[in-house]
Amino acid sequence: MIIIWTSRSSGRTARAYQNGDARVAVGSAILRSAARRTFAQHSGYVLFRGSRMRRILAAVVVLSLLPASAAPAVASEALVGAPAWQVPDVRPFRSAHFGLAGTAKYDGITVDVLGEGDLALPDRQRSAFKFGPFTVELVQVGDAVYTRTRFEQTWSRQLVPEPISIGPISSSELTSIERNVRLIGRESVGEVATDHYTAALDLRSTPQARLAQAEPTVRRALESLQASVDVWIGAADRMVRQERIVLSLMLPSIEPGGEDVPATLDLTIAYSRLNEAVSIEQPMRTDPSPIQNPRPAITPVSGPPGSPTAGAAPARAPVQIPAR
Repeated sequence: MIIIWTSRSSGRTARAYQNGDARVAVGSAILRSAARRTFAQHSGYVLFRGSRMRRILAAVVVLSLLPASAAPAVASEALVGAPAWQVPDVRPFRSAHFGLAGTAKYDGITVDVLGEGDLALPDRQRSAFKFGPFTVELVQVGDAVYTRTRFEQTWSRQLVPEPISIGPISSSELTSIERNVRLIGRESVGEVATDHYTAALDLRSTPQARLAQAEPTVRRALESLQASVDVWIGAADRMVRQERIVLSLMLPSIEPGGEDVPATLDLTIAYSRLNEAVSIEQPMRTDPSPIQNPRPAITPVSGPPGSPTAGAAPARAPVQIPAR
């Protein structure tokens, strides 16, 4: 899913978040349970204990994982400073299957992150995510978000105050791709030829981040936030086929009174079955079906952000006009 929640009912996304932070509440509820189950046994610590840490992690999740997303095309004004030959031309897809894989690292602990599901734009998704041993299943239908876990198998329902839409994070109006967007070259994602672009990503100015900054500890963490996005766009159909999002920031140590420690989130998301028919309906509260485990058929991209993958063709150079 990466994917960031954003309002469709306002021309300016900032206005859409002035009436509350229900998205942060959704992220906090999931992280609160995940943290208790996933990390309680590590190094004898009860990790993420206390409201401050939960808020920090909820903010990070809303910014990145419950990234589940946004407007269907990269905003051209965000790329106005890039050379014209490097500005990506992106077409939206109406539906897609996604697979997500990566890691979250914090204070010496590494947690595997997996996700898989279906998206039906503008506002429906059915997905499952796994944070270490903790699994959560999520269904979004309009302004209602339903979740369940292996420990709480009855579906719970959260309403958000504004309609939300979904899609790739690189296509979101909420996230500003900075002016250093760069074409890396022609690469294959599966059997699809794609153009690979990379750019720094500004998440600190998003409405979610501005809301979260009311908490001093969260504000300090967000001030250290650095993010990048690599996006692979189909050479023929100009649709997003893959993304890699890397976030790094400083978070309070597990040890009371300890210095802030680095945390990183490195996620690769692949999109397939573009524009195929998909049906997503709200679940029954007492749905007896077993919780779904994500098994994404995806290999996370490794190496520094912005690096070409093996066998990549070089980037196209701008046209050179010989001197007369």
